[in-house]
Amino acid sequence: MLACIAALRTGETSKRNLRVAGISFGVALSFCLLSLPMACAAEFTDWGNHGGYLAAFAAFLLPCLAFSFWLLVVTWRFAKGQEGFVTCALAGIGCVVLVCCLINATEVRGSGEAKANARFQHLTPHPDSHVGAIAACLIRHHILHPDEGFPSSLEDIPSDWNCASNLRDPWALQKYWIYYFPVEPSPRGFQDFRIASIFTDDSAWLVAAADKRGEVLQLQGAGLSIAERKKREIPLRTVDGEGILWMLFNVRDAVKTYMNGHDVNNAPQSLDGIIDFGKLPSSCHDGENPQDIVVGQGDLCYDLRYLPPRKTPMSEFAISLQCVSYGNGCVRSYFLDYGGTIHATAEPRAATNEDLGLLQCEISHGSGQQCDDPVWAASGGIPQWAFTRAKLLSIMHSATW
Repeated sequence: MLACIAALRTGETSKRNLRVAGISFGVALSFCLLSLPMACAAEFTDWGNHGGYLAAFAAFLLPCLAFSFWLLVVTWRFAKGQEGFVTCALAGIGCVVLVCCLINATEVRGSGEAKANARFQHLTPHPDSHVGAIAACLIRHHILHPDEGFPSSLEDIPSDWNCASNLRDPWALQKYWIYYFPVEPSPRGFQDFRIASIFTDDSAWLVAAADKRGEVLQLQGAGLSIAERKKREIPLRTVDGEGILWMLFNVRDAVKTYMNGHDVNNAPQSLDGIIDFGKLPSSCHDGENPQDIVVGQGDLCYDLRYLPPRKTPMSEFAISLQCVSYGNGCVRSYFLDYGGTIHATAEPRAATNEDLGLLQCEISHGSGQQCDDPVWAASGGIPQWAFTRAKLLSIMHSATW
């Protein structure tokens, strides 16, 4: 390109078009000769994890080859037989040789290989678990140091918080960009935050979101446009209903079923004979209290404690389900009080009857009821520009150079 521009701007005017045609012919001829072996090598050579990039490169060479062949025909028909055409064509070939030498001399190993290898490493965590881990990290530090407030960005999380290093990286989750911003500024710092895993791949539609309540929610179809969201009902549901909260409901229902078959006026003193602990997920570790049952599945680990009746009426009982693997599979802990109300906390402790109750959709989990969360409203909890920005940043971040 530089050689053609120089040929158009310098030298004898009557020869300028001829020089440009000759240089273009030499460059196109060189590219045709080089592109065929490069395309064959990229298409038929097995380079393991990098085969996808080579196949894309081979496909890219085909239209370039067609254009070069067209350029050969046009420049040859324009300048064949004219004096000086061969010399200019040799100059074009020299330009290609010079560029190849410069590329070889200035080659810098970039991030392409590392990014390609990262795609084939172990499976990344689910967006729900990753968002929950970040929320747990922020909430735990805020409980221990309430005067500091929440950070202005994930990159500001210092290493002495004892959080996993990948939680500070907004690109730690493959195909997702971690959208974070603090809210409610005060003299003591930010008092709340919003965090969501925004997909950068159109095949993914689930968006996990959380705030200082520690409740991880799933928004399905959140990336649709405002007009599309108005046409259809976008489901919003909680995640704990399929995990730790599901266990609380099962234990409560098992106790009530036992009472209906034995004595409706007196709750049992323990879960012996009511819950088959051998069928529960494998134990994480032994509880400190003999009455505690520490069980778990995968990364999820929780402390189940049954509290028998303490006073009349003897038909009332309580259940405590505390998240033991805090930030690793679960965040919130639950407490079913003697009156039948379920309370929850996102702090790393057991829930009490002084904590807030559940959302209506959590209480009616399994009935298909849509959540009407006041913070993450399904109609527009995440701004539309955030999805556009996530895709643009993804293109820049994942570019192989």
